[in-house]
Amino acid sequence: SFPNGDFAICTATNDQFPPSVAYNSSANQYLVVWHDYRSGTSWDIYGQLVDANGSTSGGNFLIRNNAMSPHAIANAFCPNYLVAFRVGGNNPYTWTLVGDPCQQEAIPTMNEWGMIIFVALAGIGSLYYLRRRHSV
Repeated sequence: SFPNGDFAICTATNDQFPPSVAYNSSANQYLVVWHDYRSGTSWDIYGQLVDANGSTSGGNFLIRNNAMSPHAIANAFCPNYLVAFRVGGNNPYTWTLVGDPCQQEAIPTMNEWGMIIFVALAGIGSLYYLRRRHSV
């Protein structure tokens, strides 16, 4: 449990579930992701960074429109995360894999994505690489 007890990660209207949490030991923080219906028109993937004491860092941020079922993992060697999810559209079995190498010297932002490295036609989701903003 966190030292300060329970806290809200998202207070938006409509439905938000199911959460997936990844702890990044090199950044000493968590990334919480979920699918979110705050728009009232489509499910979207949102995220929130949380420090080791349970304090949120910035606000909720949009990871992907028209997507569901997110799962987050952390890179143990640098402060990066990978978020996998199912995208909407006419073919729910299409996967898109997006990735980027871990680069400690870079100063990326939360809205930078990697390059598309593989597209498969027999899956149920997508993979996106989310790079954490490094402290300067």
